[in-house]
Amino acid sequence: VLVFSIGVGIQQLGPEVAFIINGTNVTMDDMMYPIYEKESYYLPYDEMYQAYMGTSVWESSYQGSDSNVPSSVSNKIGIKQEILDNEEEYVVLYKEAVKAGYKLTSAEEKKAESQAKKAMKDLRKLFLQTDISQTGRKS
Repeated sequence: VLVFSIGVGIQQLGPEVAFIINGTNVTMDDMMYPIYEKESYYLPYDEMYQAYMGTSVWESSYQGSDSNVPSSVSNKIGIKQEILDNEEEYVVLYKEAVKAGYKLTSAEEKKAESQAKKAMKDLRKLFLQTDISQTGRKS
């Protein structure tokens, strides 16, 4: 929730540059979907994790898949680094694909558009759930 909240807050201020890779600006707008993906994966486990372990899943030892992140850091720190590493990889691969002349077919474009619409719908739901849980109100 923390990563998501920070992302939404920064996005409201405008498309801030989060970092630059080989001359390519990566903005918080670019980062919103990867942040959403990680949040939506870990968020359902957080309540159960707190009940059994007495701490948030975000404060537990890193459990992700990025081999560049040491397991001695918290999930909160490790997942942030994992998102950054994945975005760096994406930018590099995207530039190489453009340079090689790869393009999406019209079917791939339609599928991507459909997936983006679904992600935005799910993102709105997650945002509303976060707001409700922070105020203590139930629907």
